[in-house]
Amino acid sequence: CFNPLILLCAIDQSGRVSHALLAIRNARGKISCEQRHNFAPYSKMKQKQKVTSWSAKMVCLSGSNEEYTPSTAAIKEMLLEAGLGGKKVLVPDITCAKEEFLQIITSNFPKLKKCGGFELLRCGSNSKKLEVLSNKVCWSPRLLKAIIGSGRIFIRPIQKDLDTDPLEKNGSSSPEV
Repeated sequence: CFNPLILLCAIDQSGRVSHALLAIRNARGKISCEQRHNFAPYSKMKQKQKVTSWSAKMVCLSGSNEEYTPSTAAIKEMLLEAGLGGKKVLVPDITCAKEEFLQIITSNFPKLKKCGGFELLRCGSNSKKLEVLSNKVCWSPRLLKAIIGSGRIFIRPIQKDLDTDPLEKNGSSSPEV
């Protein structure tokens, strides 16, 4: 059994075999090209875009001038009965557009549709004081998830206070339009 490289070296030194050497190299190149095509790693192959969902904890506040998180059980219960308060909001795609994200929020908190706008806030570190999130962050679910993580997002109406009357008991969580 001869080693082809040694044989090529011997033939190449005689000065007659430069064509044979090229032919073998080309054959090897074709094989390696075919192998690369057939056994391509997964990272170079086209992959489907993975859609990532996010379950955000959101708390809708009733007053436009509230600066602190709801602290007492009575206030939290009143907000929940009014269709406000804390909810887990599912964002099916964290790369969604601003309009779609607004629609997700207003479908979970229908009273926000009539308040004249709202803003997103977060709780300050080691305090119950709320901080307004910047516009760049708050309307992108992907950035919002990166900033907030598993924390709570607070929603505060801007122009007028929300109605805190309890919702009807018939199971309807949205008022008649």
